Amino acid sequence: MDQLIREAVQVARASGHAIDLDERLERIHAVMAGSGRSTPSMLADVEAKRLTEIDFVNGAVVRAATAVGLTAPLHELMVTLVHGLEWSWVD
Repeated sequence: MDQLIREAVQVARASGHAIDLDERLERIHAVMAGSGRSTPSMLADVEAKRLTEIDFVNGAVVRAATAVGLTAPLHELMVTLVHGLEWSWVD
């Protein structure tokens, strides 16, 4: 997860956003620690074999990276893996 955050921050910075990596890491870890036993929406989609929002979350990082001449290989991998799951549900 931390590597995905680092990659997203790098893309955001290259896109002109002043993002503090340490603050983002701390904030996301705090949110996750406080979420208790709740089920993330994307996991709920996977468990129900519904299409996920992967293109709107990780895919957005990939598109932003491309727009500034970077790559986001970890986010690309996440998109590919989740699409693979989604496609496996098709009869």
